[in-house]
Amino acid sequence: MKILIVDYYGDHYHDQFNTIHIKALERLNADITLMGADSHFQDAANKKVLTIPSKLYKTFSSRFLLSLRSRFWDILKLIYLSFAIQKERYDFIVFLRYEIFCIPFFRTSQNVILFDHSSASTMHSIAKRCALNLIGDNYVHAALNDEIYKHIKTILPNKKVVMIPHGMLSPFHERKYCNLVSANKSFVFCSATSSCDEELLHHIIFSDKVKNYLKARDLQLLVKCKSCFESNETITRIEGFINQEDYEYLIANAVAVFLPYNHDFGYRVSGVFFECVANETPVIASSIPSFLAYAENGQPLFTINDDAGFIEALSHLSQHLCKWDCSKFSPDIYWERIIKNNK
Repeated sequence: MKILIVDYYGDHYHDQFNTIHIKALERLNADITLMGADSHFQDAANKKVLTIPSKLYKTFSSRFLLSLRSRFWDILKLIYLSFAIQKERYDFIVFLRYEIFCIPFFRTSQNVILFDHSSASTMHSIAKRCALNLIGDNYVHAALNDEIYKHIKTILPNKKVVMIPHGMLSPFHERKYCNLVSANKSFVFCSATSSCDEELLHHIIFSDKVKNYLKARDLQLLVKCKSCFESNETITRIEGFINQEDYEYLIANAVAVFLPYNHDFGYRVSGVFFECVANETPVIASSIPSFLAYAENGQPLFTINDDAGFIEALSHLSQHLCKWDCSKFSPDIYWERIIKNNK
């Protein structure tokens, strides 16, 4: 099985994800070629590597220019890719990530697999559906969970979709100390992003029921968010930058991590969620499709809509030993099925 794995982005945000799927295909004895920026892949040893010319990678200071110009240069990269591989035949060309408006410029008759990290959330856009309809039936969308799979099938009923789970990240190195929390203090950590459900977060942090519950059990809720509120004896607002060492301690040692994403987050996949799974940390999350896909019986993931649900989740964790069933996240069996079906 001859497979070309492509990551035409120049950053390293998805290095662990890339490694997970490269190794999964290695375990299936695939003949792998990597294609990306110079020295981009961490797993290039003993593999054939095709390098995208460095002159196609640009940096921009303006966010507006970044959006427009980076897309222009990404299109040039994809046109380059189309010509660079046209003399080679692969069983699959795997894009570890892609951008909807750019991918139609990659033209090939070979089998292509496109990993949908965040694209599925915006596929309802007419413009993006039109862009995706420009690519042929040889392009297959790879959904990272069941909810994303069902969503893509609904939005693009005539397109091929397969399920390939994200895979397990590596756990953090053990950290014995954190500047943000007292030693031996039990805590819940909330790192609210730009996709934060402010209404749900405020409902939790201003709830007297939550404050009383935390106080009675000597628990601290540590919140990193843009919202302005006064810290109190049970809820602490973290201001400023959290360094990597402190962040890893908070993720790995929390009683639970609270992820109040809003509905706009939709069908994206949370990297923080997979960091929690890797470090065996329970998750309390908003009730959106991204999390509902993993909320199976026995998994330490609790989806909530209000303060009562937050308290119920913490109560459950205090009474039951919950462990992640990590087999649910392995992509190996799915890759094996795809390869067998192609033979």
